[in-house]
Amino acid sequence: MDSWLITYLALVLVSLVTVIILALDIRSMRKKQRVKRYITVEKCYKCNYTRTRIFEEGDYVGAKGKFTCPQCGEQMTIDAVYVKVEDSVKKLLLIRRVREPASRREGKEQQIHEK
Repeated sequence: MDSWLITYLALVLVSLVTVIILALDIRSMRKKQRVKRYITVEKCYKCNYTRTRIFEEGDYVGAKGKFTCPQCGEQMTIDAVYVKVEDSVKKLLLIRRVREPASRREGKEQQIHEK
């Protein structure tokens, strides 16, 4: 009877350790699915028009923006740069599709979020 008890306890212990390892592994997989998107906000200080676009190297707060204001024609200024964290794998695939070579991207930049 003692051998059955030891076998039972060993089986319970192995099962418990397996469940804990699987739980930790699933938890770490969820963290890996988070996607960071760097966003630049351009603002026209004359009419308060704002435009949001994907961050590009060299963007910093206070610099001249890439676009002119469609409402008043003034040069826009970079007002904010921030990180947007997304949890979905589907969004990751969409972001990868948006990141194309600069020659293809120029025409699509105007389609990105305008306010």
